[in-house]
Amino acid sequence: MDAWAWVKEHIESEADRPQVLRIDPSHVLKKRAKQVPLEANNGYFRLVVADMWLAHDVEWGKTVHPAVQSLVRIKAAGTEQTIPSIAGPDTFQVETKDRRGVAVRNQFMTQPIPFRGGTVAIQVALLRVQGQDNLKTLLNVLSGFASLVAAPPLSTALQVADKVNDGLGQMLGLGVAQIHAGLQDTFTGKGQANELQPGYLALIRSGRVKVGADDLWIGADGDLRTGPRGSDQFTASDYVVLLLESSPRRDDWTEFPAIGLPYRKARERAAVGDLKTAKGFIDNAVSAVMLSDDIVDRQKDSIVKTLRGVVGTTDVAHDRRALDRQFAFRVGMVGENPMFRVSPHAAARLGVSPNVATRLPAGRGLVRLEATRFRRLP
Repeated sequence: MDAWAWVKEHIESEADRPQVLRIDPSHVLKKRAKQVPLEANNGYFRLVVADMWLAHDVEWGKTVHPAVQSLVRIKAAGTEQTIPSIAGPDTFQVETKDRRGVAVRNQFMTQPIPFRGGTVAIQVALLRVQGQDNLKTLLNVLSGFASLVAAPPLSTALQVADKVNDGLGQMLGLGVAQIHAGLQDTFTGKGQANELQPGYLALIRSGRVKVGADDLWIGADGDLRTGPRGSDQFTASDYVVLLLESSPRRDDWTEFPAIGLPYRKARERAAVGDLKTAKGFIDNAVSAVMLSDDIVDRQKDSIVKTLRGVVGTTDVAHDRRALDRQFAFRVGMVGENPMFRVSPHAAARLGVSPNVATRLPAGRGLVRLEATRFRRLP
């Protein structure tokens, strides 16, 4: 069972679809950095379940278990990637003070994802899963694996994404899940139809109440509110509030092993005055930054300046020239053929596509330095 197809079919067949309302930015009381539409290669986006509430009209957690699932499908430059996530029952908290139900706040469904242009399709489904404790355990196990997909870097996370997607498909194929509320939409870049606009979207479960976007507010804590200037919690119906968040930069690049590890080693060597060794580590980190698919071009120069600052240099132009010489990194195998990622300058000389996995033409006089790196054309 394909998870994407299952959710699409069930959303489209829902007779009582939820209201999908975009919250006016002037109705957002929570302080956040300025959000702007995304342009290709200039920023990142992230999907967050900012707030969700389910009333106790059923005994959640007894024989009916809540879960929220998301799938983000990215199409750009002829490639397609699907990034799955699910928040299982253990993510939900029981509320009894002001309202009876279960709630989720600030659940990150994806890590920051570089926007490369093309299209971004998003599915979100609030699920009711019928079953005993074994189904609850399965949902929580899937949720744990999905948290690995939400951890940077994305290029590494995608190695387990297919497994999570398969697990979601098998769970949905059991016939025990129903969509309580769902959304499917496709977005594009700045200036195009249905551009990827950051902000809050409220999915209000239909059948109980009809509200207008002007009636809704996002409180200082990120919760859905109503009344004059958001004076009251929204309790009229079950809902999910999604946040599409954008940013021109990411601050977690030191968590990428290929960058963070040599960066930390370089700082250790620089601290004891061994700048020669430190520079070698920084060279490796800089190469990893320049070839990373997880960092947009707009941010690479600033990261390189930070790295070079460890050894007292910030010549980014020099690093770009060096990258053209150190031009190919092995990124995988197709059968017995190694595949390489090639810098733009070297690609022009070799007659291959830059920055994509490709076979290198034979007989071009490559000098082998180590198992995964080659340098300089004759």
